[in-house]
Amino acid sequence: SSPYRAPATLACIAHVESAYGCWYPMGGMAALRDALVRAAHAVGVELRYGVDVTSIRPGVVAAAGGEELGAPHVVANVDAVHLYRDLVGDERMTRRVRRAEPSGSGFVILAGVRGTTPGLGHHNVWFSPSYAAEYDALDHGRAAHDPTIYACVSSVTDPARAPAGDENWFLLVNVPPGPLRAPDAYAELVLARLAARGVELRHRLAFTELITPTDLQARYRAEGGAIYGTSSNGRRAAFVRPANRSPVPGLYLVGGSSHPGGGLPLVATSGRIVADLILGAS
Repeated sequence: SSPYRAPATLACIAHVESAYGCWYPMGGMAALRDALVRAAHAVGVELRYGVDVTSIRPGVVAAAGGEELGAPHVVANVDAVHLYRDLVGDERMTRRVRRAEPSGSGFVILAGVRGTTPGLGHHNVWFSPSYAAEYDALDHGRAAHDPTIYACVSSVTDPARAPAGDENWFLLVNVPPGPLRAPDAYAELVLARLAARGVELRHRLAFTELITPTDLQARYRAEGGAIYGTSSNGRRAAFVRPANRSPVPGLYLVGGSSHPGGGLPLVATSGRIVADLILGAS
């Protein structure tokens, strides 16, 4: 979302982060996933992986291969556009979801870095010298020439996340949703901009892997790779996100593209909201 168009309410995020800090599960996000799996197994949940859902209709989920599963309540954590367009086949709801401006996407460089970097934190941000120019480019569908660069280096907090004496870098810059031209060249540009800001990684790289908006769309079926579903641009943006209760009887939405929004805390909150809705309806 653009800092020039998002509501001032979102300034609470900076306050929470600066006043209270952040929580990190030792072992990374995989540790959180594993804890959720253990909790699910403990209450008798059957988890099935790699099964494509092909359609959803009231009380029935159809899977690849023709299998149909009956369920009075269905909770979908897929992108809302993909849900209504491809799985439910509801043109009216698809148009309604698409009325909201899509969020931005991200360009990621995953890097194994030899050695350690003085003064590095777990979370790091190197701001663009011109935020206005950066967001003008993004608003016009272009990747910024001199972007703000975020880096998470969890090995600062959790040394087991990288080989001894080395670092694991997750570099992220904002890009518009949709195909990114010349990802390799853009990775070089990002690393050059980082070097210009005092952190030279290029001669220390053990390996790199790139994740583009096209990859995000293919992996998670988020249209254009819009990582938060809809943006927070405008005063009413928070109120036009897809609702947790869908018009399809028994179908509920959770995840970053639905209410209350993207990011792990809000995604978890959407799950709590839906659990309460289902329990209240039982």
